[in-house]
Amino acid sequence: MNGLILLIIGLAGLALILAAFAYLALKAWRLFKRGLRISRGAAPAAAQLAGRAEQAAAAAQRLAANGEQITANLEHLQVTVKRLQVVSQAWADALNPYRAVRDYLGR
Repeated sequence: MNGLILLIIGLAGLALILAAFAYLALKAWRLFKRGLRISRGAAPAAAQLAGRAEQAAAAAQRLAANGEQITANLEHLQVTVKRLQVVSQAWADALNPYRAVRDYLGR
């Protein structure tokens, strides 16, 4: 009887260990499937994110080039404004004698 009891206890322990391994295998399988599902969903998103990063880098380069062009145009505009101020002052100085005559004649 003692041998039979030990055999039953041993088989019950073995069954418990196999049940634990089966439970762990089931959890591992579910985790594996979930990982595959996440990686399938994340791979296109990562590729899309990389594409958008490249687009952002290209846009930054375009903005830098546009900024340089704007700076050059502003410098040219400042020179033009100075020239217009000189012309405006010369025009005003040239009209002063005519204004004096006009004011003298009363118009």
